[in-house]
Amino acid sequence: MSVCPHCDHCRQNLKTGSQRHLDDIALIRANIDHLRGLIDTLQTSRIALLRRLNSLRSDTRNLPVETLSLIFQYAAPSPDIGSRSLRLYCEESYPDEKANHTPIVLGAVCSTWYHIAQSTPQLWTSLVIDVQRWQQIPPSTALLQHYLSKTKHLPFSLELNL
Repeated sequence: MSVCPHCDHCRQNLKTGSQRHLDDIALIRANIDHLRGLIDTLQTSRIALLRRLNSLRSDTRNLPVETLSLIFQYAAPSPDIGSRSLRLYCEESYPDEKANHTPIVLGAVCSTWYHIAQSTPQLWTSLVIDVQRWQQIPPSTALLQHYLSKTKHLPFSLELNL
């Protein structure tokens, strides 16, 4: 066993500078991983608190679910394609993407509205697809499948704009 001539410590107990550097890096990475876990936990708690706050501040919280469902149905575009045909001739009133996906937009407001929209089959009975836009974006049948799964036993209207 060799002894350091300057301080009389055993050289085996002395770490080289590069080894200390590697140990410091490992310690810092462990601390970062620990902090990431804390951040994830805090974000989850924050989301839960914000949902609770939103539900307490909501003016619609006292309305029965059935009433909100009816309001949502009135907000949705008509499932009858014939009733929308006049809008095709007027560019300024042409239905935009949001109008085509009313249940998705309503469901994005808060978790309560999401559950109501998801459980109201009447909201999912019609879908307008702009075929040219779908040609630019890789066609995804997920949206169509989602709509069809939500309609349950109700008839479904699909409009394809060429």
